[in-house]
Amino acid sequence: MHSGNAQPLVGSWRLDSYRLTGSDAAYPLGRDAHGLIIYTDDGYMSVRISAPGRSAYTDGEVHGGTGAEQAEAARGYLAYAGTYTVTDDIVEHHVEHSLFPNWDDTVLPRTPPWTRTTGSTWNSSSRSSLTGKSAAAS
Repeated sequence: MHSGNAQPLVGSWRLDSYRLTGSDAAYPLGRDAHGLIIYTDDGYMSVRISAPGRSAYTDGEVHGGTGAEQAEAARGYLAYAGTYTVTDDIVEHHVEHSLFPNWDDTVLPRTPPWTRTTGSTWNSSSRSSLTGKSAAAS
């Protein structure tokens, strides 16, 4: 599950800003994207990031929608979950399942919020030692 000092990560973090670096699509889900990342004390994590104003499916069914509606919904959402490890200045997300299928069964290295200077910004909404402080993560 996790090693190193994971305690500062444990809890839920609200997205303040989601941007890519080194890409023409600096804000792929818009400047007002919203999201949540959760790190549990037993080594699990989950990320959800959504574009604002996504359209509802016309038929209202969770597994319904037209092909175009489904494609639009997927374009406006990023989600993955799995376990994580912490070593020194790296948090590794061990992806078990992802909306983006290319990330299934991969490891995504991330810089911990307390050392991040670029990338996506997250704000702690948990009872962790960083409660209420801004932090950045990818």
